[in-house]
Amino acid sequence: MTNPLFEKPDSYYYEPTNEELYVCHLWQAITGGYHAPHTASELEEVTRLSHELIREHGEDFDLVSLNKKVIELLANDDKPEILKDRA
Repeated sequence: MTNPLFEKPDSYYYEPTNEELYVCHLWQAITGGYHAPHTASELEEVTRLSHELIREHGEDFDLVSLNKKVIELLANDDKPEILKDRA
């Protein structure tokens, strides 16, 4: 059996941005909170990404807007784009 991801054209794969990864990891930490070791690693990645975003965009980078995206996803019972099935 072949992996369908390898059968897609190169344009199918993309490198997620740090903003997308931040939203994804924070969403996963909140929605997967029943498993403490997993949640801890997700929060560590959120912390690392927040430092990376501030380093990339400067001290005035608006992390609150990314947190609001996570809240909107939770309120709408949705998930981040990078976790949605792209098939």
